[in-house]
Amino acid sequence: MRKDVLFTTKHIFKSVICLIICAINTVFVDSVSYALEPQSQLVQQFVRSNGIDKGYIIQGYKDRKWTTEELRKVYVTINDVRKLCPALYERAYNRCPVRLMRIRIIDSDKKTLAAACEHSLLFPDSFFLEPRKSRLEIMLHEMIHLIDSGYSLSLTQKWCELVCKRILNFDRQWNKPLFSCSTEQLAAADSIARRCGLPNAYAAENPSETLAYFATNVLYGGKPDYPVSTFLWSNVFSMPSSENPLRMLFDTADRQIKICRYDQAIELLTKLLRIDNKFVQAYDELGRVWCEKNDWEIAYWNFCHEVYLLQQLRVPGSTSVYRKAVTMKNKCAHHLVDRKFWSGYLGKNGLY
Repeated sequence: MRKDVLFTTKHIFKSVICLIICAINTVFVDSVSYALEPQSQLVQQFVRSNGIDKGYIIQGYKDRKWTTEELRKVYVTINDVRKLCPALYERAYNRCPVRLMRIRIIDSDKKTLAAACEHSLLFPDSFFLEPRKSRLEIMLHEMIHLIDSGYSLSLTQKWCELVCKRILNFDRQWNKPLFSCSTEQLAAADSIARRCGLPNAYAAENPSETLAYFATNVLYGGKPDYPVSTFLWSNVFSMPSSENPLRMLFDTADRQIKICRYDQAIELLTKLLRIDNKFVQAYDELGRVWCEKNDWEIAYWNFCHEVYLLQQLRVPGSTSVYRKAVTMKNKCAHHLVDRKFWSGYLGKNGLY
């Protein structure tokens, strides 16, 4: 009898130990795989087929974590993009790993349904409430921003010559912020935009938005004028023959900046500008790097040159690209004035 009891007790004890080990393993595995539970075969297929590992599904960014259903919807939408426009998918998604991030809202704007920045796609709660067709349109728009990273397409002379006059024409006829417009006012703004040769009013925000809206419009059957259509089919909808060496230099410098290797980034960007001294975004990156190094004079010079090139490209002063460049230029100027004032003050008082 005692042997039976002893055997039963040992058996139960071993079972409990095994359960504890399994629980620990489960927690560990979940923490490594970012707790994507329960992982359906569809999500696992998504992770494998798209090269998205635990480093690229960013879990817990700010205040949201991915669920399996959300990843399934993203997987389906990305596959819809691949079927509709394989070249766009190839350019946007295979060029470099894309980080997928969940967020509650974007910039306190509940109307923003997704955003692309620095090889990342941000998905707020509102994205997953949209029907499949709308999610596809949103994803197309953001993937076009991905391939335009660093404004490598939208700030080229050719594209600016095509669209900047249209943006200026719209600005002359409409000066009310779009985010505060009613539905009727937006319809009126869209009508003006179309008369100016733009797909809609939001496309007048800057050349990058113009590119994204025109391209999405074409994929949904829109027929822009021949020069715009030619540009899009040559630079967005065609399979890339090879990577642009200047683009590769810029992306490498961008990665160096993200890990705070500023000297290496400066070397790469300087090399890029020796090849093409009109690469606008390189001046912007250099300006920001020199700000990080607290060398305001060199930063100021780079932002001045960026503003000068934007003026040469006839980018309207109302656009976000131009406003950001001027803001950074003014920030550097204030630092220089402050530094000169205080160094003079301290010098007069024998403190410097």
